[in-house]
Amino acid sequence: MDDRRNESPARAQRPSIARAKPIAGRLVLCLALFLLAPASAAIAAEWFDSLIAPDVLQLWSVGWTVAVTLASLLIWRACVVWTLGRAAGTAIATLVPLGQALWWQPIFNVGCISDDVLRTGQSATLLGLWVWVTVWLWWGFDRGLAVCRRRRPENRNRSMVMTPIARTIVVGYGMLPIVVGLYFVLMIFLTDVVSLSERTAYQVANVACGALAVGIWIRAWRPHVIWSPRIRNLTGLAAGVFLVLIALCPLPDFNSDVLGVCQVAIPPMALGLWMIVTTRLWPARRTDTPAWLESALRCGRCGYSLKGLYATRCPECGYEPTLEEVCMHLLPEDGL
Repeated sequence: MDDRRNESPARAQRPSIARAKPIAGRLVLCLALFLLAPASAAIAAEWFDSLIAPDVLQLWSVGWTVAVTLASLLIWRACVVWTLGRAAGTAIATLVPLGQALWWQPIFNVGCISDDVLRTGQSATLLGLWVWVTVWLWWGFDRGLAVCRRRRPENRNRSMVMTPIARTIVVGYGMLPIVVGLYFVLMIFLTDVVSLSERTAYQVANVACGALAVGIWIRAWRPHVIWSPRIRNLTGLAAGVFLVLIALCPLPDFNSDVLGVCQVAIPPMALGLWMIVTTRLWPARRTDTPAWLESALRCGRCGYSLKGLYATRCPECGYEPTLEEVCMHLLPEDGL
């Protein structure tokens, strides 16, 4: 008799996407942080404001920073091979956005309301930069400081492999608070320091931050895309349409409040469409390229390159992993 008939319904049920594909589940949690962290921090700031009466925006910034950094550490801790250098670098990097939120001073004084916008922009920018720094520390370029020694525990089941595509997506989600924060800072600088008109400042800030977002997005995905002349031309055309659209949206003088809100909403909507269009447009490069294999074929203990060897034994430190451990290191868990 088939043993599957005796299985309980709970055991026969297939695992959820988050359990079947753990890297994909963690990426979804990172995206959910953009909704959960600011909203929960705003509620907590209003509640604590009635108790200790500090600056509500400062409370919101502190809560947002703590929520994002702590949640990111909890989400990705199993995918990081923790060394002393990585742990120390992560701690130092975390002190920067948290220190700015606690210190809560603008980079230049321009007025009460403008100072609040500056502080908020600084906090968002530093939080996005924190994401980039931790990505480099945890799964970075394999050169310099903490990432030059890729030590892995002998039991590979305790540490999951962070794939290049998933790492690029995390870099992309860290780009968003950087662009928003720089937009706030640039707007205050152009209007209150340079004394440009509000409409001109909107145009300059839109184009500058849009061009920065386009450059970051292309740079992050460049190793994963097959760049033919046609793809380069289409990418340039899409970038030009995006930049022209956000440059022209502040020009019309609308009296309607709804249309005025649309002028503010069009740039982030256009950025979202740009990200969707490009990832659908760009042809993907195979993940088993020689460069990827060369970076993956390293000793699990000391990081020495095993390229060209006929055995799994590392000539540098003598560590000899099993074939199963080597395959688990080379093959991504969920194909991301």
